[in-house]
Amino acid sequence: MNPSTKKIDALFAEYDKADSPGCALGIIRDGELVYQCGYGMADLEKSEAIDPLKSRFYVASVSKQFTAACILMLAAHGKLSLEDDVRIYFPELPDYGHEISLRHLMHHTSGLRDYLDLWWLAGRSFTGPLSNEDGMGLLLRQRQLDFEPGSKFVYCNSGYKLFAELVPRITGLTLRQFAERELFAPLGMRDTFFDDDNAAIEHRVVSYRSGEGGSFKAQVKEFTIVGSGGLVTTMGDLCRWDQNFYTAKVGGPEFIEQMQTRGQFNDGRQHGYAAGLFVRDYKGLRIVHHSGNMLGFSTFIGRFPEQRLSVILLGNLRTFNSWAKAGAIFDLYLAGQYRLRQFAGAYYSEELQVTYDFSPCAGDLFVRRGQERLLLATTDTDQFQAQDTTFQFARGAAGQVVACVVSTGRAREIRFDKQLGKKRIRRTRRTASVLSARSRR
Repeated sequence: MNPSTKKIDALFAEYDKADSPGCALGIIRDGELVYQCGYGMADLEKSEAIDPLKSRFYVASVSKQFTAACILMLAAHGKLSLEDDVRIYFPELPDYGHEISLRHLMHHTSGLRDYLDLWWLAGRSFTGPLSNEDGMGLLLRQRQLDFEPGSKFVYCNSGYKLFAELVPRITGLTLRQFAERELFAPLGMRDTFFDDDNAAIEHRVVSYRSGEGGSFKAQVKEFTIVGSGGLVTTMGDLCRWDQNFYTAKVGGPEFIEQMQTRGQFNDGRQHGYAAGLFVRDYKGLRIVHHSGNMLGFSTFIGRFPEQRLSVILLGNLRTFNSWAKAGAIFDLYLAGQYRLRQFAGAYYSEELQVTYDFSPCAGDLFVRRGQERLLLATTDTDQFQAQDTTFQFARGAAGQVVACVVSTGRAREIRFDKQLGKKRIRRTRRTASVLSARSRR
């Protein structure tokens, strides 16, 4: 389903004014930028409106995926291994009694204290200067870890700060220079760079916080630290980056897979963080995403790989909730697939000794039996039809789908139990009665 632009624009009506900060929006479907819009102002003082393709936003922690990509590039070139001890490259770091690997840094399982929290605890402001040297100085003075590396996931900016310092120690290039050569130039991302000098540039977006009486107060970026953040980019350039996850023009298929492979704890359990990206379920669908918040910037890029839908939101007002707005857009496009997802899975019939596999795709539900794949048409809330066959799904006491009863004109009520791994959802009396009642309709 493609929602109307009116429904999308209505989500941002409060920002679509000549006297308000706002956001840039991009929606990508099947590799095509199907909707783009700028709402509100990039710079109130200059009366410069947000242009979705030209306005350059500071994207905060959305930067992490680009920093991680640089580290994976170095690993692919044989310059490092993610299993390397961080003290190989940073011998000045204290010996904490536990080895911290580069992989621990990437996946937020290092146990290091967060340098931004330390900066705040020291009474320093994020609206003032903060350099790479300041960040390193804070880390070097810490005498203990918060936990054993690999035992917990705690989101930590310090690992990505160290990555920014690691790149020049290996290559002789700054993170900005290396990323430009390896990522941005090959992808045509001409308006993207790690902002390590705060130089004046065209179309730089100013961020704001709300003031008294409906006014807005500018929050000017003065820090130059990069790695955990620091990227300046446009919605248009992020579209090019997003599509590389399908084309693998830069890095190749193995690189793309590594970017989206979730990390593990010491005991082998997975957590939800990959290479600068969260990989999670959203209402039953897999999403790869990251958000960023700093000063008055609120940013987000998220992708549903199987549905080939991506949303990019770059905001410049502190109260703007990029994740919530992105979720509202997801719901406009994917609501039908959320519902169909509950029917997905393998269903086994003891009577026929065969398994049917149900799967949603592009807003429709399909069933595979043997080599045949059938498109199902909805006929009722939990009922579908294909040719002369009816598929009636049944629910358990908690409302979950537990079975599918299949009927043709001359073979009725053949039960297929939904499989959960190697376990089958057990049939209950209530389920049986529901099936019997519904199948007689």
